[in-house]
Parts: sequence; C-alpha cells; structure tokens
Amino acid sequence: MQWLRTLALVATACAIGAVSCAPAMRSGDIIDRYKSARCVEPTIVAGVSPPTRGWNEELALPSGMKVNVRGAEMVGGRVSVRYLPDGPEVVAADAGDYVYPSDVRMSQQGTSLLVKADGLAGGIHQETWLFEYSLERRRLITKSRIDPDVLPAECELQEPGVR
Repeated sequence: MQWLRTLALVATACAIGAVSCAPAMRSGDIIDRYKSARCVEPTIVAGVSPPTRGWNEELALPSGMKVNVRGAEMVGGRVSVRYLPDGPEVVAADAGDYVYPSDVRMSQQGTSLLVKADGLAGGIHQETWLFEYSLERRRLITKSRIDPDVLPAECELQEPGVR
C-alpha cells in the first residue's frame, strides 16, 4: 500500500510540474485584447488592513445591461461580477492560492472583462495569468499563462479624491 501512495504523490508532482513549467505565452489574441482594453479603475478596498488594491465599479454594457465588478488583490482574492439590479453574482476570475488579481480591464467592445492575476503559485514560483470573462454570455472564455514582460503596466491607482 505504501508504494501506491508514493506512486500517487509522484504522479501528482509530475502533473503539477508539467502544468507550471509549461512556457508562458508571449503573444496571442488574449494579450492583444488586454493591451487594448480600458482600465476598470482600481481603488483601495474599504475595511481591509493593510491597504489593499481592489475594484468596485458599476459598468454599463452596450446592450444596456449593468454589472458591478468587485475584487481585491489579497488572499482569497478573485474578481466577481454582479448582474444589476438583482441578478446573480458570479466569479469571473479566480487564479487560486497566492496568485491574486492585479489588474482589471474592459474590452474595447465593452462585452468582456480581462483580468490579470499574478503571484507565487502554491507559494513556490511566480506565475501571471490572463482571464477573459464574457459579460454577456456570463462565462469564462479563456485563461492563459502569460509572460509578464509582454504586458503593459497595470492600471494606475488614483489617490483618494484625485481624478
């Protein structure tokens, strides 16, 4: 029985290593869409210490539908979308342990969110991911591991009261 447990651990380690060691994308459609998307303005999340970057903004889609986009760059951080006025709240991007949302943008067409997340995956190695979530279809379109060197600077956090 011990050998079976050891085999399972080795197989799991190999699977994790294969995924995390795969080369990060340096070009592609999702990178182009992220580069051309407009910023969802980051803010400081209320009630969190230390001060933490986050998002809480109402957006209007071309269809007239409205959504509230919320999230935070912190443990358990993810980006959620609530369909207004009383629709469901769904998770648009959740990168997992130690990889937190760091930038949120809306596509040029205003129909999808592009979320950058980065951090130490599993607390071990640096990873950067881009998520694309369709606001109209209410589902994740794609998630890709990206080389952060090919991405533009994150949207700038404005000082409170400055516009």
